[in-house]
Amino acid sequence: RLELGHRVHLPGFAADPARVLGLFDLFALSSDSEQFPISVVEAMAAGLAVASPRVGDVEAMLALENRPFITPAGDDAALGAALAVLATAPDLRARIGAANRAKAEAEYDEKYDEAVAVVTETGQASISMVQRRLRVGYNRAARMIEIMEREGIVGPSDGSRPREVLVRSAYTEDD
Repeated sequence: RLELGHRVHLPGFAADPARVLGLFDLFALSSDSEQFPISVVEAMAAGLAVASPRVGDVEAMLALENRPFITPAGDDAALGAALAVLATAPDLRARIGAANRAKAEAEYDEKYDEAVAVVTETGQASISMVQRRLRVGYNRAARMIEIMEREGIVGPSDGSRPREVLVRSAYTEDD
């Protein structure tokens, strides 16, 4: 119907999706129910535009430029139309993909949960401590601390003193 069959590939299970996502032109999620799909974060990090139904947190996860391609849940025709637009507009896909990659780099970090665990277990929150314990750069550690502040895990900056930890051991496996 949409004559996209020659361009659509369904690779099935991939043990390391990051290795193949970069080969895609765009990412489609067709789920009826999701909350925070990691596959969308992986697609964003790979610099892909995303077409998806409006389920769970998908719309909020994506860059603003990508949001017109989030369709009403259960509306297969709208999802197909979003895919058709993205499939035929490489410049648009590139702009959206770049915005998604920037948002993924700024807001989603695979070491974030580990950083939260370190902060909540030790009761200390400083950029330098996260930097040392996780062996990450200063900017990356600073972004993680800023996200923790937005999420209410740590308090605001107080000069050179460590931030107050507002949540204790909430992210540990023992709880």
